[in-house]
Amino acid sequence: MKKFYLLAFLSLSFLGNAQFTKIMDLSGDVKPGMYDIINNYNIWNNKLFTFTIEDGTNDLLVKVTDGTVAGTKLVKRISKPAAYSSWSPYATKPAGNGLYFKIGTVDNAGNNICELWFTDGTEANTRLISNNSYLEIGGSHMVTVIKHRDVQPSNIGDLFFFWKATGTTSNTPMTLWKTDGTSAGTSQVSSSIFNLANNLEEFDYGITFNGYYYFRGGNGTTNYNHLYRTDGTAVETIKQFPLTLSGTGIDRMGTVFKNKLFFVATTEVGVNGSSYTQTEVWETDGTEVGTKMFYNFKGNDSGMEKFEVNDRFSFRKTDHLMLLKSLENTSTVYYTDGTSAGTAIAFSGVDAQPARVITGNNSAYFLRLNSNNDTPKRVNALIGFPPVAYSFDKKIFSEEGKVLNNTLWFMNKDTYSSYNVIPWRSTGTDTTTFATANSNFGMGGFGAKTFILNNELYFITNYLGFMNMSLYKFNPDYTFTNAAGDNNWSNVNNWVAKNIPLNNDNVTIPAAFSPNINGAAFANDLTVNSPLNISTGSLNISGNLNLGANITLNNNNLNLKGGSSNVSRTAMASGHYIVTNGTGTVNIENLDAARGTVNLPIGTATNYNPISISNSGTSDTFSARVSDGISNTTNGAVNSTWEISEATAGGSNVNLSLGWNASQENSSFSRNSAKVGHYLNGSWNEENSGTVSGTDPFTISATGITSFSPFSVMNFGALATHNSIKNGVEVYPNPFSELLNISCLENGTVSFYDMSGKLVSTEFLVKGTNLLNKSNLQKGIYIYQIKGKDGNVVANGKIIKK
Repeated sequence: MKKFYLLAFLSLSFLGNAQFTKIMDLSGDVKPGMYDIINNYNIWNNKLFTFTIEDGTNDLLVKVTDGTVAGTKLVKRISKPAAYSSWSPYATKPAGNGLYFKIGTVDNAGNNICELWFTDGTEANTRLISNNSYLEIGGSHMVTVIKHRDVQPSNIGDLFFFWKATGTTSNTPMTLWKTDGTSAGTSQVSSSIFNLANNLEEFDYGITFNGYYYFRGGNGTTNYNHLYRTDGTAVETIKQFPLTLSGTGIDRMGTVFKNKLFFVATTEVGVNGSSYTQTEVWETDGTEVGTKMFYNFKGNDSGMEKFEVNDRFSFRKTDHLMLLKSLENTSTVYYTDGTSAGTAIAFSGVDAQPARVITGNNSAYFLRLNSNNDTPKRVNALIGFPPVAYSFDKKIFSEEGKVLNNTLWFMNKDTYSSYNVIPWRSTGTDTTTFATANSNFGMGGFGAKTFILNNELYFITNYLGFMNMSLYKFNPDYTFTNAAGDNNWSNVNNWVAKNIPLNNDNVTIPAAFSPNINGAAFANDLTVNSPLNISTGSLNISGNLNLGANITLNNNNLNLKGGSSNVSRTAMASGHYIVTNGTGTVNIENLDAARGTVNLPIGTATNYNPISISNSGTSDTFSARVSDGISNTTNGAVNSTWEISEATAGGSNVNLSLGWNASQENSSFSRNSAKVGHYLNGSWNEENSGTVSGTDPFTISATGITSFSPFSVMNFGALATHNSIKNGVEVYPNPFSELLNISCLENGTVSFYDMSGKLVSTEFLVKGTNLLNKSNLQKGIYIYQIKGKDGNVVANGKIIKK
């Protein structure tokens, strides 16, 4: 009875989370081997096939689903033959015309027997193909170094290759067979017997490439390992690999990359009376002359992992501890673009051995073993790709995971002994790594598996072998509900998906809420229909921010990430904007000519003062905010100050547009003579400005801005700071080559600043005309500032040195 209550509690705990929809029961205990075959290798023709042994009957149930309840059906019920004492599915592999699966059996006499089956999702075409004392089709078993690597294909169109043992154990010579999915179309490829011993993993026996099935093995009579290939007729030898001492020759068949097949070969060599395994990465184009060593590790033990991540794949080595005189093996993981020059170290060290590499959607994540681990599944770090290392606050106790929409999903437990498995998510940084639900969320133990079908995420769970497995679909609905009642963005229970959005998720804030961001917040596209407040942390947008209500920054930032994120509004009148009421800013990454003009609907608590900004110069991050009021003038001006800055000074060429309301104009302000002002070196300077346009809000633009500080809109005639004759001061010619004339009515000084605000020269002036030789100045634009004998500024402006 106690067992029933435990199961009921876990089931209710799991189903109580709205982010998961139950698709089907799998109606079977977890038998040996079943854990290994629940993965993406079960997917064929955009459908997932499952294989479970039914309790009581011991029938094998073959089911298929397209990810919906309506699209889920029983394909075939296969009764266990009376001659078998036990049986269980062990491996699957998709091919051109269907899915192959292997059943491991024990007969009543205690003999091991393997059956090869084929299915295309129909009962009529689900059939036994072959049986043998030992048979391999290449499935989902783990390699010794990098686990659950993506399985490599073993078919040429509808022709599928598999192996039969000549003996009764797993390390006996094998014969190669082919099948089209029918018994009549199943035959041995050749009479040759290949030595595939040394307990190598199933799917490393062979791989299809350019219309051939490539495999490695020895002929059993010589000290050579061979690289073979076949198109289903004759078997031809590509290359023989001589061995020294007791080396192992071709070790792993590797991966296909850039129209070449990469594989791992090892030889045992002697050094100072000792021996170690030297590992080499080889490549082949299918010819003997085109089969050559690509990279020599001079270490031992290698794995290979393919990812389509920035056009790279990775491989690794472990240095021999006897040679290093170390208590620990040291691992090094490399990544390559397929050339020697493009091969580099991703990371290395005692704790660098990857327990798992998870790839997908142009992303790769390494789950790394902890240096003081007490189990191979205990992992405490992730590395994204390109490699960026970081550690979690707590250790991770699982290797299971998938990448979807550039987001890593992986399974974790509260403690190593816990049966409560929780899905976690990460996009490659500490701040984007979250548990998908609270600690009371029960996933059902060690059998939790993740996989992707039709670009959607699914989970299969069981509980320690006695809870029937079920298939669940994740609901990626990031709509704010405030179900927890605290309005906090960081509370997983306030979202339909029951987990916090990350930077690849589309997020909706409906009307009638008042969400509060109290930490780092992320979204791809974000639609805001309720006022959103940032009390601490930041809001990071990767896609489009659509404003149907205000966002209040306080002292925090809103970051437009990447090179294409932007802001739009559901209403073009005043309202629905970003309130820069404190020190917080809106930050635009990668602002350059390719990104074009970015519109920022910003304002204060009382006024709407949008800006538009573009940069045809060096790409940079720009920040903007606006505040009420303007300093250092009592003349005609708009009562607002825009603070705009760049992350790295210099190299920018910005066009800027500022907007304001009529109510912000002071009484002496005239739109007809308005210019964009730039506060620099203690005074307002006129920028190259256009004319005022629009009807409340009004706008004005300035071009060619290369330095940044407060900006304004004002009448420079009223301020007497125009670049020509003001206060009896005249500066000419402009532009000039070497000699510059400055006429003034009193003694004083003139200072020249470059566009970054750096003082480059100061000259004394006398009453009358002064001829200055400025040939020492570099060509460019300078700001001059002229002060009278009392130290007050009497004129300033821009001057161009040709």
